[in-house]
Amino acid sequence: MSQALSPGTVLGLIAMIVATVCGQSGAISGSAVSLLLIGGFLLIAFGLVIIGPWTTLLLSRLLSRNAGTAESVIAISRIQATPRAMFRSVSGLVIAVLMVTVFAGVASTANQATEPPRGAGFAPADTLFATLAPGQAIAATFNALAQTPGVSAVIPAYAPATGSGVLVATPDARRLGFTDIPSTPYATFDSSAYLSTSSGASPATLTSAEHKPAAGTEIAVFVSTDGAQASIERARTVLDKSESTTMAAITRSDLADLGTVELVNSLALLAYLGGFFAVAVAGISLAVATAAAILDRKRAFGLMRLAGMPVTSLRRIITLESAVPLASVLIATMALGFLVAWLIVHGLTNNLTMTWPDPRYWITLAIGFLLAVGAITVAAIGIKKNTAISSTRFE
Repeated sequence: MSQALSPGTVLGLIAMIVATVCGQSGAISGSAVSLLLIGGFLLIAFGLVIIGPWTTLLLSRLLSRNAGTAESVIAISRIQATPRAMFRSVSGLVIAVLMVTVFAGVASTANQATEPPRGAGFAPADTLFATLAPGQAIAATFNALAQTPGVSAVIPAYAPATGSGVLVATPDARRLGFTDIPSTPYATFDSSAYLSTSSGASPATLTSAEHKPAAGTEIAVFVSTDGAQASIERARTVLDKSESTTMAAITRSDLADLGTVELVNSLALLAYLGGFFAVAVAGISLAVATAAAILDRKRAFGLMRLAGMPVTSLRRIITLESAVPLASVLIATMALGFLVAWLIVHGLTNNLTMTWPDPRYWITLAIGFLLAVGAITVAAIGIKKNTAISSTRFE
């Protein structure tokens, strides 16, 4: 049996490792990396279901050496006789644990800061940016910013006479981190490139301009600070409380974090909700499978009761028959889930790392185990009724 069990999981891990290595080196396209990661994940999940009966059989053989009670001998003997059927009853819960673990590992990257590219042509991490509404107390806002502790420069930006981008004075361009400064009094640059957070983005470049903007026509403002978080927040408060801005003041680091955190948090919420329902369905499936097993063996259990075995012992048999298959792959499933999550994170991005999962992961697992225990308990409650003397009658 074991010779036919490992290929799915092994091939899945190989596919994900290849995707991660090639994704980091850029040897293959992003779409190919995604396909390899998804395909590898599906192969691992399929391989886990296939290998489950084998690990169940191995664990039962190990436990049989120390089986010292009638309940354990009966339960382990049945597991060894039908490992596939025994594992099938808990396979849904095993896959649910795998899914929840993978998404929990990926979601642990949500609160990490994403480091945008640095250098000339990119906004420094301590520079705030906000667009302005013309004629809305711009001068008063600039004066308030200039008096704010920690603010080193308030740089107005104007609309260029032609083309897109923004227009600034050349001395201000140097304060914004540009190095190749033209000799003209003003220069234009692409603000989207300047604020870009993409790791492969090209830096903004200055273009000389002779146009002199009129006072009060500012369309945006850049605020340089000393880099302290308190200074950035004070300047942000001044801008956000004024009536001059049309958007919340933000740094380029905020922009980098915003997209990643919102996306991963949304996916994490969906993952935990999906995991909760998967665990719930798996718990119901386990209850049905346990009840069906009792009905199929009610005559055998009835004869055991006639021979003097108490109902509590029969319930222990049912519990062992469900617990052993689940325990045989549970730790391996969690470890495999975190490994898959690590491969996904490093296959798709270079600037995020996995951390310990948040409490929602442990809560979801606890709910799953409580449902499993509850399912077995509810099914075992009916064993007394289904093993009455009438169940042992032979026609």
